[in-house]
Amino acid sequence: MSGPIKPENAEEKRKDNIPEEVFEAFNKLIVQNLSDGRSSFLKNDAMYEILKNPPKEFLDMDSNLVRQKIYDLKYLDVEESYRDAGWNVKYEGPAYWETFEDYFEFIKPLK
Repeated sequence: MSGPIKPENAEEKRKDNIPEEVFEAFNKLIVQNLSDGRSSFLKNDAMYEILKNPPKEFLDMDSNLVRQKIYDLKYLDVEESYRDAGWNVKYEGPAYWETFEDYFEFIKPLK
């Protein structure tokens, strides 16, 4: 009997669940948009990049279904993984009265 999962173990399992193709898409966008130690891009740009090379489990699916699966499985929740890798990460989405698009910001920490 294994018992209940500990919070830190749950977080690790969650991070381990994100496919490598998702990290490849984020890494590409971070590099492309990097300027003065900061990289910002829209959540839609991340999704578009992932759809260009989707996780292998989705290869035979319609792109709209893949998009929905990515949201349902929380594959865009990469912030903690990148924080663990050394980035300061911010994800910002609009409140119901705001109109800007959701975006990610990755900031290289000051030494």
